[in-house]
Amino acid sequence: MVSWAETLMTERRLNNMRFWGLLAGKLAVSAAISYGLLALINSIWSTQIYLPKYNWKASRFGFDLTYTLVVGVWFLISCAYGHGTLKQEELQISGLENPEWTESGDPWQELCASMKDTDERS
Repeated sequence: MVSWAETLMTERRLNNMRFWGLLAGKLAVSAAISYGLLALINSIWSTQIYLPKYNWKASRFGFDLTYTLVVGVWFLISCAYGHGTLKQEELQISGLENPEWTESGDPWQELCASMKDTDERS
């Protein structure tokens, strides 16, 4: 006979496995999309540039402004800003504690707000 506590622990384990599986799936999809975009960028431009004066092959990044800007935009698209913060107590004795979700604001609004503050000061 399975006790109530064992059933609860099994459900929690399954929920944890679902969460980690979903996270791994999202990371795999985002990594594949990011890698595909980088491969597309590198198929348009070669990754190396030949410097005949020095008889040397160098990375195009840093020498070619267009390539550097495109890779910079790719980097900004690839790094995650996040959707919010989950605050949860480490010790949950009664099980009645609800985690608190704080949604992050729009990063563009935050940047524009700081620019408006500098405009008002001058």
